[in-house]
Amino acid sequence: MHRVYKRIYFILFCTLFLFLGGCTSKQENITVQEWLETIIIEMNIPEAINQQPYFLNINQDHPYFNVVQASTEWGVIEQSVPLNLEANLTKEWVAYTLMNLMEPQKSNVKIKDSSKSMFPEQIADAVGLGIFSLDKRDCFNPKDSIYKEEALQKLSLVKEYVDYYVVDEPVLDFEINETVSEVDVPIEFNEDNNKAVFHKNQLIDENDIVHWKADQDYFYRIKEAIETENGIETKLEEVEYEDVIEQFEMEDSFDVDFSEAEIEINLDEISVVKTNQVQNMISKEIKIKDFEGTIEASTTGISLKLKKGDLKVETKIYNVKPTVRWKTSSSGIDDAFFKLDFKTTELIKLEPSKTYNMYSNFASVKGEDFIQTLLSSFRKSEDMEGTEIPICQIKVPFPNFPLLDLTMQLKLHLYAGGKVELVLANEHQIGIEIKNNKMRTVQESKRDADFIIKASTSSTLGLTTGVRAGNIALMDIGIKGGIRGYVDTILHLYDKNGEINSKNIQVDLDKADMAALYNEDVKVCGNINLHWVLDLIINTQKTVASKIGLSKTINILDEKNGKLILNKKTHIENWQFMEHCTRGKRKPVSTKDTIESDRIGIEKMNIVVDLKETKQIIITSLPKGYKKSDIQFNSNEENIAKVTNDGVITPIKRGSAIITIKTSDGKFKIDCNVLVTDKNTNDLRYS
Repeated sequence: MHRVYKRIYFILFCTLFLFLGGCTSKQENITVQEWLETIIIEMNIPEAINQQPYFLNINQDHPYFNVVQASTEWGVIEQSVPLNLEANLTKEWVAYTLMNLMEPQKSNVKIKDSSKSMFPEQIADAVGLGIFSLDKRDCFNPKDSIYKEEALQKLSLVKEYVDYYVVDEPVLDFEINETVSEVDVPIEFNEDNNKAVFHKNQLIDENDIVHWKADQDYFYRIKEAIETENGIETKLEEVEYEDVIEQFEMEDSFDVDFSEAEIEINLDEISVVKTNQVQNMISKEIKIKDFEGTIEASTTGISLKLKKGDLKVETKIYNVKPTVRWKTSSSGIDDAFFKLDFKTTELIKLEPSKTYNMYSNFASVKGEDFIQTLLSSFRKSEDMEGTEIPICQIKVPFPNFPLLDLTMQLKLHLYAGGKVELVLANEHQIGIEIKNNKMRTVQESKRDADFIIKASTSSTLGLTTGVRAGNIALMDIGIKGGIRGYVDTILHLYDKNGEINSKNIQVDLDKADMAALYNEDVKVCGNINLHWVLDLIINTQKTVASKIGLSKTINILDEKNGKLILNKKTHIENWQFMEHCTRGKRKPVSTKDTIESDRIGIEKMNIVVDLKETKQIIITSLPKGYKKSDIQFNSNEENIAKVTNDGVITPIKRGSAIITIKTSDGKFKIDCNVLVTDKNTNDLRYS
């Protein structure tokens, strides 16, 4: 059985299994106009260009005018076919519209009542692919209505096939224009300034279009030609696609082997210190601005490791698989498809190793003086815009077609301050389909992140991938994806009456928290905003597709729709996530003895204890009817801090723990945050 049919049958079987196994419900009809609108939305078909009606009975005042125009321009429907938008959707109309989204299959299925349909070829293709089946009499029953749920299932099936197109066999059929002259490889060639020196025996004149093959195919027009002692010195200019290619049809898909790639690092910002090659691994030691590290290319992927001081960055792109379909004629791009499947992982880690002995000096600083001292000591040293690092350019030849290259450009945009650790894993499927000189996009991403963040950070990986025929760029896709996050640092200053004054400050949260450790009159909070970033740039300036207007920039994920923390707990106190800030006015306590209250009260909600000391949790109030002997103490991290039945904290190792104080019947409880430090190490950071 044909592989395409097998794939369609498998998806259809799964769909029908779920459909038949589910609960039955009242079936809902769908009209033709609703069906066309659903196709436009689900397939991401672009808006129409022409505002002149394609159907006389559907003018600009009609509510479905734009849907009909877009459906016609993409080829979902045809002007020659009468259109009744209010009619209920039928089986033949589903087959007709869905098969118009696909390449014709030319099925030989015999259908007894095909003559009753306006679309005999489309219903035969739909049956041949297994999207529809015949009844016991081998009839299609084209005029039968179809319920909405069943129609949507068939649309999902076709969308899966079209968006994730699979190449059966590589195809290449192209002809170079007869006006192109074949020449020998130039004696000298500078691609940056488009200058070349040819042998004197070459027959070339100004305005000639020449072609030669070196590491790739080159096509240029001779703008100037001067014969000298060294040869024929020429100035070249880029040529248009149609001046070179008479006919071009190709189809291919392959897994990129980066060990066969040509990696160009010729940028002023980057210097290559050393290059090593071991079997299928190429490693380059590099320096980029203030960073140093390595680029490694292996069979499955390419990885970048950079280090600057305490900042560590690792990025890997792997399992890259392009799928390309391209067909042009004198009327333009008849059909094109370019999809890239790939995975990325990123790690950013910044944990300052420098110890600030001045932390203890903040203990006696009061009120506004504390803020001024903090700002003068720890102002942010880097601009939040961060650093953009152009990494490299990669060229991978198509295994089946030497004329074609897959090109990739990598950029990294980075900012990190304070203590940050991010691990990102992404699986991307991005692509475009061009049909009738119009373009739609295909995009799906699976994202995962693990993070510890105590300051602001940003990391976006820029990847632009394209297809070139020689030095002529056909089409490309750019993706800029990653993560951005920032933490607002809030200081709460208490006066002698317990009144609180809260202010946002421009100091990393970890530094402010360390400075406030030994100051009983200062508490620190933070609000975190962490979100995904994903932008697509379709067909950059020099591509053939861009020159006919098929270029676009799409913002997919940002601060509004890409939040990483989906619950309400974005507020940080003692590095615990809270739903809201709990800092409030202090109630003066005149005695250590407990008093009756409606809750359990403790003297300190936050306790700092050194490894060589113990501290007592002091209870200031108890609910009516309870005694101290009714109180239980429990630690959630006994490997960090233990607590006795009397509330004495014994530290075990550096870190943080939560001590829960509750009544024996569990009706009342309160938490105490404990931070264990080690003064002897001269390092107040905790694990």
